Amino acid sequence: MTEWLENSLAVSISEMRELGMSSIADDLGRLLASGSLADIQLYRNTELAEAADAIDEICDAADFKVCLHQLAHTLGVDHMTVHCCSAKATTSFNTRVITTYPKSWVEEYVVRGFSNVDPILARAEGTPTGFYWDSLNFSFPLVAEFRQAAVAAGIGPSGYTLPVTFEDGIRLACTVSSSESPLMFRERFSKSEHDLRLLMESLGAAFFEIAGRVRVSNAVLDKAKFDVLLGLARGEPVEEMCALMDVDPKTMSALICDLYGAKTLFQALALSVRAGHLDEWPFGLDEIQH
Repeated sequence: MTEWLENSLAVSISEMRELGMSSIADDLGRLLASGSLADIQLYRNTELAEAADAIDEICDAADFKVCLHQLAHTLGVDHMTVHCCSAKATTSFNTRVITTYPKSWVEEYVVRGFSNVDPILARAEGTPTGFYWDSLNFSFPLVAEFRQAAVAAGIGPSGYTLPVTFEDGIRLACTVSSSESPLMFRERFSKSEHDLRLLMESLGAAFFEIAGRVRVSNAVLDKAKFDVLLGLARGEPVEEMCALMDVDPKTMSALICDLYGAKTLFQALALSVRAGHLDEWPFGLDEIQH
């Protein structure tokens, strides 16, 4: 049950009884006592509720970014990001981050390898609950260098990250950043934590749809594609396998990648294994002792 909604209802019930509206007060009292408020999808910020409607209209990554800009503005934060934060996601998404961060910072982050020292990313991978950045340890030299570079680029120093685990155990996170002091940001944004959790349900679903989520359950392998993936898993060269089949290796690789929505043949192999498409491998001579 959301604490703010429970408190608001309790006050309203009391005021209604004082005004002689006992019948309505009784109805609200039963609702409060039922414990069903946790199932109510209600934004505390009415402006945010209207902005959230745009999530249903997202068609591609560009739409997603525009929506993040609008939501960030409504939440009163400088930047907003939705990103993968689990190892499983590396083969499930072609796009792993959608953000409102400036291009200059994104390029610096990648070139300088900050993902290896980013404590925000590390915490998001290891915890199921939201956290404020001022709870992280930035004292290590490389981490302090990362933070200094981020602040210089207009990111932070304050922020909040909410990890959420979705289907197949894949974890996404929503991160917001602010130039406010940590104390001021905590005091103000704490009222928006509930709203961000509601947002992530819709944002996560949209991310799965438009960020390259590979739906492999309906992929059907014919014998040629199966043999290539099986041979690849066993360490056989793709060129040699395709030569035996009298097919062009580039064409075969492209067909398999298209089937799984993958960028590389090895990514397609990982997806096929995850989907269980290679679970029933036929016995090979090297696997039979006779």
